[in-house]
Amino acid sequence: MNELRHFATASPVGYRSVRHGTPLRVALTTLIALAPPAAASAAQGAMGDAIDAGEAVIEALTAWDRGQERDEAVLGDRLVDLGPVTVAPLCRLLDSDDAVPRVALIRALTRLGDRGALPSLQPQLANADPAVRAAACRAIGRLAKPSEVLEQLVALVDDADRSVALAAGESLRERSVGDESTLARHLLRALPKAARPDAFAELLGALRDPVAEDGLVALLDDERHQVSALAGLSVRADRANGEAVLDWFERTRDRDVRKRAALCLGRIRHRPAVPSLIEWLDDVDRGLAANCHWALQQIAGRELHADRELWQLWFDHAPEFRELRGEPTAEPLALEAKPAEESPRGRSDALAAASTKRSPDQPAPDSQSNPGPTRVPAFLAAALGLAALSVTAAFVRRRRGR
Repeated sequence: MNELRHFATASPVGYRSVRHGTPLRVALTTLIALAPPAAASAAQGAMGDAIDAGEAVIEALTAWDRGQERDEAVLGDRLVDLGPVTVAPLCRLLDSDDAVPRVALIRALTRLGDRGALPSLQPQLANADPAVRAAACRAIGRLAKPSEVLEQLVALVDDADRSVALAAGESLRERSVGDESTLARHLLRALPKAARPDAFAELLGALRDPVAEDGLVALLDDERHQVSALAGLSVRADRANGEAVLDWFERTRDRDVRKRAALCLGRIRHRPAVPSLIEWLDDVDRGLAANCHWALQQIAGRELHADRELWQLWFDHAPEFRELRGEPTAEPLALEAKPAEESPRGRSDALAAASTKRSPDQPAPDSQSNPGPTRVPAFLAAALGLAALSVTAAFVRRRRGR
């Protein structure tokens, strides 16, 4: 009976028999004929659907094995179309050592959605092929309860292959909806011992839970994990963390930390960082200078050249930075003129003025018939201002070159 079950569930034995030219139904019929009468009768009554499913699975895999259909996506669709009866045959094949298209089998089991496949899927997390491990991460993330696989998936965030780490992170986020604080605590405990702490920090940054944010900010005080903490805060991109990041940008002596802090300041668009970023634009470390330039472009929304004098001129004249420069932010109010005594001439002038006012429903007057004061469009004024800054900077550089 064990051999019958193997064949009826499309086990490696059945798969090999077909690969060697023995049809599954013929092999099963032979074994049933050789079995004891009671066992043969039970087998004939119980294995009809299983035989059909096994034959269909093996037919699909044989076509793949012989090169007739090498597209694993098409193979997966074909297996899913066979329905839930294929879950047992697919699990048996995953449990085997045969060279089967494991990624296609795992994806098919994921789409079939049977939790009974979990015992066969979990060992695939240790497969030597990164593609198989990544597919198993996604499958388990869909089928298992968070408490069943949390530790396994957290460990795979530290996988040497980035695709596996990303798949594990995606599965953890999908399964942690509504309880991100538990996941955040597990990640914070695993991060200090991890070979790739940035992966844990970036996953923490993607969580919206305050436990994750507080943990990343606390890691800024740990010199071993400052770069990782900044990577996570960059993903989070919360302006509330700007002051803490700027503080480390200004006082750290570690260039790697300052480079990552510059990127983080650009990601969160922390405007008070502009003067400090400008100071480092002409640093001898071109990587640091490039990061500061990128951050300034993100904050300013302008694509000026990486020239310290040019950016300083822009900062000194940009109206949105008046408060940062210590200038008053509001224009002084003009004193209202005392109204003149009303006279017949004044009343007629007022009536004439009132008659020329346009209501919101009336079309704008023709500029040719009633020309007003000439106004420069805002975008043209901005362009002229940038051109003036560029010319001034070029003049300064030319003076220095003499």
